[in-house]
Amino acid sequence: MSIALRHQEQILKQRSAEQAAQRIQEASQETISATATEYDQFQLLLDSLDKDVNRLHGLGIDDKNRIRAEELIPKYRPYCQDYRKKGEPYKNPVMVQFLIWLFDVGDIHEALDWAYYAIEQKQPLPDRFKRKDLTTFVADAVLEWCEQQENRKESVEPYFTQVFQRLIDHKWPMPDAVRSKYHKKAGDLARDQGNHKQALEYFIRATELDQKGAKCKTRIDKARKALEKISDESSDLRKGTQGEPGSESEAGSGSTEDAGSREAVWIGIDPAKEEQEQAVVSQPTGDGADSET
Repeated sequence: MSIALRHQEQILKQRSAEQAAQRIQEASQETISATATEYDQFQLLLDSLDKDVNRLHGLGIDDKNRIRAEELIPKYRPYCQDYRKKGEPYKNPVMVQFLIWLFDVGDIHEALDWAYYAIEQKQPLPDRFKRKDLTTFVADAVLEWCEQQENRKESVEPYFTQVFQRLIDHKWPMPDAVRSKYHKKAGDLARDQGNHKQALEYFIRATELDQKGAKCKTRIDKARKALEKISDESSDLRKGTQGEPGSESEAGSGSTEDAGSREAVWIGIDPAKEEQEQAVVSQPTGDGADSET
């Protein structure tokens, strides 16, 4: 091949690479799915992702979330869906950033769906997250979402319990400080449902997990006072009905029902069971051993 032909071939290859990068950056959904099939093309996709992440720097939260929701999530969703459909796992920063953006914009349902999938594959967080793994990031993100939901007077279920159950079952390794926050939140939910006994157990467990950080003393005191009040009211009701002909059986039934209604069972998880499971897991087996963008 002559020098002129080789030079022309190099120019054509360079132009082709530049055009592929441009197509990806312009976010054609069809192109993004088609071009992320080979390693070199995946690198182009990563370059596009880096540019989009950097693009958000310096913007206000509202502008960031608008761009995430209107541009970036739709841009990368087709590629992520195609990756999931093929079922050939590899380290995939694109999918992880995609699910982070879903948490950022508050799409908790889709965010958790992708998070469960990514955690199952043991996908790492981007390098800029210095001290967190993906499970801890997701747990923190769900707690933050719960706070936002409560500020809006909206339910946190079923998503809070889904994540809490994974912590209880020890499917997700988690720092005790994060586990403590979940028990504290579960206690708040149980208390709001009138289940002061279970709330007290959660608050105590939260304190056991993080004695300095849990800050549940006031909650524990209030839960105990609420239980004492219920006990005193039940005792007064029984005393008031004693000696009335034909009323003992009926009154006893009524007092039990009244106390039971005030101690409505929350749908959460039994902290006593969790503590037992923690003890089992801790026994030696003999085997040895706003997001930032």
